[in-house]
Amino acid sequence: MLLHDSLTFWARARPDHPFVTDENHTLSWAEAAAECERLARAMVKNGITPGSRVAVLMRNRVELLLGYYAASMAGAVVVPVNPPGRGRVAAHPS
Repeated sequence: MLLHDSLTFWARARPDHPFVTDENHTLSWAEAAAECERLARAMVKNGITPGSRVAVLMRNRVELLLGYYAASMAGAVVVPVNPPGRGRVAAHPS
């Protein structure tokens, strides 16, 4: 089972139930799945292929979750980047 499989399952099983809530709004499973599919298509259109690594650099927020699920839908591997360490980590020659 891949990460996005759970999103797809719950979007079909309980489309109107809350997926995530923040201080501004609530996103349903169906809304989250639709947004992740849109983001995944954009990733593929911009050259992401199965096995590609996608770095995600952002603070904890709804879009962070959507980015993880979308990358999974595109067949990519998420590489989380810690925002507080971004200068030191991003400059590291690995």
